[in-house]
Amino acid sequence: MTDFDRRRLVRYAAIVVLLLALGGAGYAYLSYTAEHSRGPDGLPDHRAVRASDLWPRPVAKLYYPGSTVVETARSDQSDDPNNPASGPARAETLLDSSAKSGDLLPWYVRELESQGFKTTSYPALDVLGGPGELDAEWRRGRREYFDLRVYVGKSQYRVVYLVTR
Repeated sequence: MTDFDRRRLVRYAAIVVLLLALGGAGYAYLSYTAEHSRGPDGLPDHRAVRASDLWPRPVAKLYYPGSTVVETARSDQSDDPNNPASGPARAETLLDSSAKSGDLLPWYVRELESQGFKTTSYPALDVLGGPGELDAEWRRGRREYFDLRVYVGKSQYRVVYLVTR
């Protein structure tokens, strides 16, 4: 092997190492961007939304004053955007309150509207299948939803914060 061939081989090896390093840096940058990129609503816009993204948001813990948490449930959004059965990211809380069911709705209307939510479903009393349920839904932006379900005649109600794709 001549001196010229050795230099050429070293040059090609250096180019390969440089390309591998640039490729690794590019992959790391894209991975970081996908993980930490946020849309205008502050939620991830290049990956599925996780329940852990929702829980720190104030609206996920918007409870009528004096309410006691009975149970919580959380679920992540599916990683497959093409799966029609994939559900939204969800933070759900069942609460107990001594407040009258008629006091809960006006309080939530005020609180949610002050945070930019708009009513999409006006509450209606559904007397089928039991003592009744008051159900109201709000929306903010194109993918955030807040659902309030008051179990009429009981001291419990449920709040559900959902984020779709």
